[in-house]
Amino acid sequence: MLARGDAGRGTTADGRAAAGADESHRLLVLGSMDEFVHLVDLARARGWHTIVADGYPDGPAKRHADEAYDVDVRDVEAVARLARELRVDGAVASYSDVLFESLCRATHAAGLYAYCPLPGMEKLRDKRLMGAMFAELGVPTPRSRVVRRDSVARDCEGLAFPCVMKPLDGYGSYGIFVVRDADGVAAHFDETSGVSSHRDAVLVEEYDTGHEINMISWVAGGTVHAISLADREKCPLVAGGVPDVVRITYPSVFAADAAPAAVAILQRVADACGMQDGPLSMQFFWHPEDRTITVCEVAGRVLGYEHENVEIGSGLSVDELLLDLTYDRARMRELVEAHSLGDFSGVSFVLNFHARPGCAGVVTDTRAADAILSDPRALGPSMLHYAKGETIRHGKGAKPYVARVFCHTDTRAQADEMTARLFRTFSVRGAQGEELVCREALPFMSEWSTLA
Repeated sequence: MLARGDAGRGTTADGRAAAGADESHRLLVLGSMDEFVHLVDLARARGWHTIVADGYPDGPAKRHADEAYDVDVRDVEAVARLARELRVDGAVASYSDVLFESLCRATHAAGLYAYCPLPGMEKLRDKRLMGAMFAELGVPTPRSRVVRRDSVARDCEGLAFPCVMKPLDGYGSYGIFVVRDADGVAAHFDETSGVSSHRDAVLVEEYDTGHEINMISWVAGGTVHAISLADREKCPLVAGGVPDVVRITYPSVFAADAAPAAVAILQRVADACGMQDGPLSMQFFWHPEDRTITVCEVAGRVLGYEHENVEIGSGLSVDELLLDLTYDRARMRELVEAHSLGDFSGVSFVLNFHARPGCAGVVTDTRAADAILSDPRALGPSMLHYAKGETIRHGKGAKPYVARVFCHTDTRAQADEMTARLFRTFSVRGAQGEELVCREALPFMSEWSTLA
């Protein structure tokens, strides 16, 4: 557990002596990947001594921090010990379920402000506990079963296929499969349970055909406020395959209609979990024909690779909210209470470019991708995740996308036109000229199917 560079306390990530840091605040940032870079820069701009820690030796946010440490975030005792040794007085993390859990456990252990009481955190991390909470609160959900390794067929009885398999406490969309019968559950059991701490059981839930929506909310003084609702648009990358998220669009076309019911549900969840201040997100299905919701899951974090769209579309900075949550909750509450879904102007969206299934080529030609990323309509957070010479990988630990492109247009029709054009022209090629991005398998439709 050493600092990067000189490995000494009081050094920057590259070993230089830290200068100008405000010792009145020593902030621990748990997480160093791309989405933390701006947060670290904002914290340092406020004059705070900023320390970044996680298990990625080359995490980009570590190069921006006053100090950086390589420590497994799942090792709660090590994280709490680091906080005490470095005299940390606040800690922040978001964007992943594992970081949310680790932050809650470590801040409790270190005597720092925690986003959520530990019993509530458990309900937001373990899908069995979450399901029990939903049942107790009367939250509508797709019908589901906990399926055990030694009784797959029996446990699946009564479910209407197709279904979605999920790990009981996984993260990052790993181990998720669409299955069409109990044999499919058995075939994927090891892959799904292998990314969970529960190796002998998985969650299988009926596939919901409603409109899928991502909601970011914020609990301020115990009250839930809707920050954003976005359409989660999916398409199979291969015929008959698992649908992947290819575009997330802000605001959702159903935002105004769905928000009141969604906020009411999240308020019950926040109360049950004992949350007073902090991020709370929900993925749910909206059925406009009868104006009903079925909830997929709730998470005590901000949805990863999406908070940028909130700032692009409305001007509200989630990173600023996270920093104020740590040291100035009165200001955080003012910002949240002043925000409304009506603050979004135009349409902001992120396009996720996926690698071709099974492709493991070496990135050789990025000219087409670079041209799109340099377009002024492709906004600041847009980035290609692979450099020339790197090999595209798949599975757990691999980069989730080849590239992400953030855009903003005045109208939904313009967003659709731009999406269609970018999916036709975006390209990353390998050494033999082969296409590494699954662009030609993403036919554009005005309303994308969630299941082939």
